[in-house]
Amino acid sequence: MFSSPLPQPSSAADEVWKARIDQFAQAHQQELAALAWGMYQQDPDSTNTLGIDIKSPPRFVTCGRDALDRLNQDVGLHLQEMLGIRDNYNPETEVLLLVIGEGQLKLIYFEPEQPPADCFAQLGLTVAELMDQLEADLQQRFA
Repeated sequence: MFSSPLPQPSSAADEVWKARIDQFAQAHQQELAALAWGMYQQDPDSTNTLGIDIKSPPRFVTCGRDALDRLNQDVGLHLQEMLGIRDNYNPETEVLLLVIGEGQLKLIYFEPEQPPADCFAQLGLTVAELMDQLEADLQQRFA
């Protein structure tokens, strides 16, 4: 997936998927915060990072810390800043998602208006229900 340790210039297609994922994240801040909190509550000691794989069909995935650290080594430590954010974010107040595109990664990182736990409680949905709803919208956006 990442063959060159050097940063590659973005193409028009890269900009399109990045814009779509930004729009998705903006439109679903509360749901993403709720999903991140629900996933965190299922395994608070996990070192996995919640992610979105935009390949067809777009879906939520988890990215293991070891795999991300290995990828960082493979690309000449170009992910160091991203991994630093991942290692230091607070799941009680912030949301962090790693988006996997065609040969590129994008970080979605924000502090929702309400704490993620409150978002989860207000929506009253299970993790599976949240994931299904969000994946349905992702699939429409990337169809």
